[in-house]
Amino acid sequence: MIIIAGLSLTSYYILSNMVNKLIESEAKYENEMLDKTKSYTESIFNDMNSIFIQLYTSNYYSNSLVDLISQSSNTALSVIEERRINDSLQTIARSHSFITDILLLDYGREKVYFYSNERDRDITIDDRSFIGSLMDSLKTRKTIKGILPNHAPLYIVPSSDDQVISVFINLYKDKYVNDGSKIGGAIINFKPVVFNTPVAKSSQKIKGNILVVDESDIVLSDTNNEHTGQHLSSFVADESRNAVVHKVVSQETGLTFIDMMNKNVFYGDIHDVQKKVLNIIFICLAALILLSLAATKMFTRRIKLLIKQMKVVEKGKFDTQIQVRSNDEIGFLEASFNNMCRKLENNIKTIYTAQIRGKNAELKALQSQINPHFMFNTLESIRMMALMNKDQQAAGMIHILGNMFRWNIRMKDLIVNVSDELEYIRAYVDLQMIRYKHKFSVRYEVENSTLRLGIPKLIIQPLVENAIHHGLGSRSENGSMIVTLSLDHDMLSVQIMDNGEGLTNEQIATIHKKISEDGADSDLYSIGLKNVGQRLLLMFDRMHELNISSKAGSGTVVNIKIPALTKEAMIEYVQSRYS
Repeated sequence: MIIIAGLSLTSYYILSNMVNKLIESEAKYENEMLDKTKSYTESIFNDMNSIFIQLYTSNYYSNSLVDLISQSSNTALSVIEERRINDSLQTIARSHSFITDILLLDYGREKVYFYSNERDRDITIDDRSFIGSLMDSLKTRKTIKGILPNHAPLYIVPSSDDQVISVFINLYKDKYVNDGSKIGGAIINFKPVVFNTPVAKSSQKIKGNILVVDESDIVLSDTNNEHTGQHLSSFVADESRNAVVHKVVSQETGLTFIDMMNKNVFYGDIHDVQKKVLNIIFICLAALILLSLAATKMFTRRIKLLIKQMKVVEKGKFDTQIQVRSNDEIGFLEASFNNMCRKLENNIKTIYTAQIRGKNAELKALQSQINPHFMFNTLESIRMMALMNKDQQAAGMIHILGNMFRWNIRMKDLIVNVSDELEYIRAYVDLQMIRYKHKFSVRYEVENSTLRLGIPKLIIQPLVENAIHHGLGSRSENGSMIVTLSLDHDMLSVQIMDNGEGLTNEQIATIHKKISEDGADSDLYSIGLKNVGQRLLLMFDRMHELNISSKAGSGTVVNIKIPALTKEAMIEYVQSRYS
């Protein structure tokens, strides 16, 4: 009952106010159309003024049309001059689609020049007495330019009810001097429907009637074609009683534009709408009640089933699933419940498995703590035996290897400082220098600003190892390697350059392919680079570079670039990618 009462009162209020809203909206729209009609009419009259001025216009090659007819009336115009007048009128008419007919009158010679955009249109040019009377009626008019309201011109053959509006002008020898010596006249005819062009082009039909009235209150045009040619006083008093009237006056043309919109048009439409709305409301209310009862029953049943399954989950049975039959809100709850049960079951299994793996890893870690100390003590025993046997070189190599092993034990983090990584590289190079009997040299070019930065542990050693074993190891002497660490904007650049045998383009392409492939590799040169490339990809994703440039016989340059971060910032950056 609340819904019925509320909808009824609401519909009554809406419908009672709809008329005023519609009238206001339509009045606003029709006022816009009225202003457009006024502007369009002014543009038409401006075009006519331009045409009349054009009659006075001459150029270097020829005189104006006014100059031609202003010649002495005792002299007939030549065929060429008359043809030029006819061609000019034709050009003017065809250039303006609103023109129906255009006439140029030569008062002295009692001659009429005529062109029409209408097919099979002609003028009674043989009836000289009629032409003379037409000229006399125009010559006696006091105004320079005037408007003849709706009429069917008698000089048009055949005469019909096809009415036009005529705009006429008397012509003088000088357009700026009205000395009373009229030499001719010009008439432009156009149909009243020209005024309705803006309304006709509009996509929305207007409810009212737009009138165009001249200075004598004669209706030149109306959109409903009811009062064309009538005097405004003959009907405006009756029709304006129950109408919204808006009027504007054009100062340029002297015409008045009136919009009369009858309110009864809206009331009739509203009453029909009111009946239809009330019928629809009652039908919808009946359907609403029936559907509400059915929907309530169905939702209640499904919610009870969902509650029942929740109680099953409370007892620990997490593999419970509900069949989802629809995509509505209850269906969404059922799907969410199924997802929750699956995630609970998977999480329990994952946590249980992780706990078992954690215990196994803990045992292995405790066991592995024994191995490094055992290996280091064993190396120290071998070094002491080498010293006892006076083998200084072997003892030195074992000492360096022991320090490297101790460095690995001490540096447990995945990320170390650049200075620590360089310490390990120097020890490794010293060991290889002993092995290869100092047949190559190594130079370090390290910017001090890089020493405080972080770097993945053992990321440079595989590159140095490849340069020594596969590049410098094959040379008999004069081998050299340069280890460069520098800053390149916000990237740490590590470059290993040697003057070894170098690589061909095919070998470089093969190495890049092996680095990007998954699985183990038997090529010792690729193993170290593959390890470096995969670790950089895991840690920095695409925020790194690994480039190899070489030429057979000219050495090899390996360059890697990683974000320039401190050790702590790099550890935080890497951990954030896997959090």
